[in-house]
Amino acid sequence: EAIKATKAPSTLDNFMSSGGWTILNEWLEESKKDNNLAFVLELLQVLQKLPVTVEVLRQGNIGKIVKQLTKHEDKEVKSEATGLLASWMAMVKQRTPKQDAKDKKKGEDEKATAQGPIPASLHAKAKSEEKKPRVKRPRETTK
Repeated sequence: EAIKATKAPSTLDNFMSSGGWTILNEWLEESKKDNNLAFVLELLQVLQKLPVTVEVLRQGNIGKIVKQLTKHEDKEVKSEATGLLASWMAMVKQRTPKQDAKDKKKGEDEKATAQGPIPASLHAKAKSEEKKPRVKRPRETTK
């Protein structure tokens, strides 16, 4: 409730930089596992409010869990998760390859504590309109 009521962007940034994302990741995993739908809904609403970047999405597996929740049987959970995923995908889609490369290098340089890349399904879906067909070159055979 406190996070949802917070209006100051600096307070939300402080929450995120002091490990808030990791905590939310753990809570979302547990509440989904325990089928605690009321808490899942609260967490989805909190996630919608937080300042999320591509770098943040790479930490933990919240993106993967939210994607799974878009297929949940509960209509409210499904709706919240779908809206959240759509806003994240729009943010990912606005990224340029140059920004992605810069962030990747920055993460490597700082040895970021990221636990993996953005879920492939989230990134691929956001970038699908930009894909160009690849042409395979035939392999050369040696005799």
